[in-house]
Amino acid sequence: MYDIFDLFHQTENYFDIVYNDIFKMKADVLVFSDTHPHLKMEGSLCREIYRRAGLDRSELKKNIYDLHTAQQDGLFLFVTEGKKLGYKWLFHIDVPNYYENIRGENKRLENCYKLALQCAGELNAESIVFPLLGTGSSEYSFDPVEAFDIVSSYINDNAGHDFDYMNITFAINDRALYDKLKRFEEFRDRFIWVRRYEIDSDIFNLSGDTGPGIYYPFRSSDLREIDKSRMFRDFEKAEQEREQSYFRICQEIKDQRIKYLKQNPQKTDKDFSMQMISDVINEWLRAPKEDYTGVHYERKDRSASELAEMICAVPSTVTTLSMGKGKFPSRDLLIALAIAMKLNREERVRFILYRNEDERYPHGTKEDVIEGILNDYNDFPDYDTVNQKLYEMTGMTIRKQPGGITKQKDKEKEIEHF
Repeated sequence: MYDIFDLFHQTENYFDIVYNDIFKMKADVLVFSDTHPHLKMEGSLCREIYRRAGLDRSELKKNIYDLHTAQQDGLFLFVTEGKKLGYKWLFHIDVPNYYENIRGENKRLENCYKLALQCAGELNAESIVFPLLGTGSSEYSFDPVEAFDIVSSYINDNAGHDFDYMNITFAINDRALYDKLKRFEEFRDRFIWVRRYEIDSDIFNLSGDTGPGIYYPFRSSDLREIDKSRMFRDFEKAEQEREQSYFRICQEIKDQRIKYLKQNPQKTDKDFSMQMISDVINEWLRAPKEDYTGVHYERKDRSASELAEMICAVPSTVTTLSMGKGKFPSRDLLIALAIAMKLNREERVRFILYRNEDERYPHGTKEDVIEGILNDYNDFPDYDTVNQKLYEMTGMTIRKQPGGITKQKDKEKEIEHF
C-alpha cells in the first residue's frame, strides 16, 4: 500500500535542512540554546559559540539591560553581535528541558522558534539558521525526531503568512541524524497519506459519505495525539528493522565464513573474503552492459578494465581481484567498486563487509556522507557523481586519487572563465 505514495508529492517545506556545521555557515541570524546571563551557562555548543564569538558572560550580565531582548510565553531571548561567526546577530534563547511533555514542553519548544522568528522579523533579518534546539546529550533533551516534527510542523503551518520572505535553515552536523531526519520526513508523509486512506475506507464502508467535521489529516499538526504517537512508534520500529537487517547481514557472513573454512580446512579467513568479493565482481561482469548500443566493434559484455576505469584504478587491480588473487583489497577500494557496480544498499553493505564483517559500515564521517549521498537518489548515481559530491562536502574522495578531483574542478573553472 505504501508504494502507491510514490505517485504523490511530498509536503512542501518552507525551510531547508542541510548537513552542515553552523560555524561554516553565514546568515543574518544564528539561534542557539542559552540561559539568562544571570544563570549558569549550559551546553557544550553554547560554550563553543561564546569562545569563538569572543563573548564574556560576566560582561553580558552587567550590560543585560543594554541588549536587545524579547520575552513571550515565559521565554527569554537576548541578542548579541555575531560577526566573528559569520552572522549579524546571535539569538540566545532559553530552551526548555524535556519531561515527557507533562509541563507542556512541546508547545514551549515550538514557542522558542516562534519567538526567534518574530524577533528576526523585527530586525528585518532575511536569513536565519537553527541547530535542532533542545536535542543535546543530557537526559532531559528532546528526542531529535520529535523535536524536528514539532518545529517543521510549526514552520510549514505558519510560513505562508508570517515569515515566507525569510530563508530558514536547519543545520545538522551529524550525518547519521541528518539521514534519519530525511527518512522521517518521507515516512511522515507516507503515514499521513495512509492514514487518510484508512479514514476514507472506514467512512465508505460505514456510509459512503464524508459528512461534516470528519477528522482528515493533511499535515503532522493535523494528526490526533494517538495517531502521532503511533507514527513515532512505527518510525522507530522501521529504524530498528533497518538496524536489524545490518546485523542479519553480519551474521549471514559469519555463517558463510564458518561453513567455507569447515569445508576447506586448508583455506584462511583471507581466502574466504577474496572468494566472496571475486564472486560479486564476476556476477557483475557476466551481466550485459547497460549502455550497449549495438554499434559495430562495440563490446557487448562488461570487462574488468572498464570497471577499473570507472574508479580510476589500474586494470590489473580489478582483474586479479576478480580472480580471487592479488593484494587484500582496502575498504576504500571495495566501497568504490560497490558504487561503480551500482549495488543496492544490502548488496553494497554485504560486499564491503566481506572484507571483515566486524568492521561496521558505514563508519566515520566519510562513509556516513557517502551513504547519505547514495540515499539522496532514487536510482543509482555513477561513481564520478558520488565522488564529486563527497569532495565538495568534505574535501575527501572515496579513494586516493592524486590530483583527480582537483584537475576536474580546474577544468570546469577554465571552461567557465572562457
